[in-house]
Amino acid sequence: MISKNTKTKGISLIEVVVGLAIIGSALVGLISAYNAFLKTALQNTKKIQSAYILEEGVEAIRSIRDKSWSNISGLASGLSYGLSFTNSVWATTTTQFVGDGFYRRFEVFDVYRDANNDIASSGTLSVGTKLFKVSVEYREGVATTTKSVSFYLAEIF
Repeated sequence: MISKNTKTKGISLIEVVVGLAIIGSALVGLISAYNAFLKTALQNTKKIQSAYILEEGVEAIRSIRDKSWSNISGLASGLSYGLSFTNSVWATTTTQFVGDGFYRRFEVFDVYRDANNDIASSGTLSVGTKLFKVSVEYREGVATTTKSVSFYLAEIF
């Protein structure tokens, strides 16, 4: 009787090719996902920076108010101003360029109160309250993106 050895040793070329194709497909998928996440993260960087610059503008205006209400009450209503930080003190300026393509400006508006002392569009001028609108602009692709926030400040000191 002749005995045949039916056991095969090793793997065939087809199995190697199929295994490499599966591994290659997985790597291409991972690299594509990484590129998509990186692109999203880079796009969000400008959005996050603009939010911080906007918040810094609000805090700078509060700091100017805290130093002296006359710094706020003397600003003309409806005009655009910039902010500068010199010698550890915030001040208003005409320069609005923040850096790295960001432009920050703020506007101040007079506030009026009605007979019930509520804020209204007309009535008696409230000398101890002002409305502020802080805006940050930056280029995103071929368009300009603007973020803004409005808030009231009152003379509290």
